[in-house]
Amino acid sequence: NLKVINKKVYVVSDIHNDADDLIVIEEDDILILAGDVFDRGNQPVELYFEILKHLNIQMNQGNHDVWLAREIMEKYAGEKVG
Repeated sequence: NLKVINKKVYVVSDIHNDADDLIVIEEDDILILAGDVFDRGNQPVELYFEILKHLNIQMNQGNHDVWLAREIMEKYAGEKVG
């Protein structure tokens, strides 16, 4: 449940690992990442762990995020993902 009272809410999508341009938000604000956060570019794992540090960031998967997850599962877990 997301309760929004007297907060700023930002919605961003399609950053494709370009975290350098990701906006800085205040602790009381909310950032919604609306898909295609990751790609096969530089440091997607590091970006993922940075996002996890912030409880005020919500994330939805886009097709690029799903592709990256599939690639990770196949490469590192040895699982063929359909």
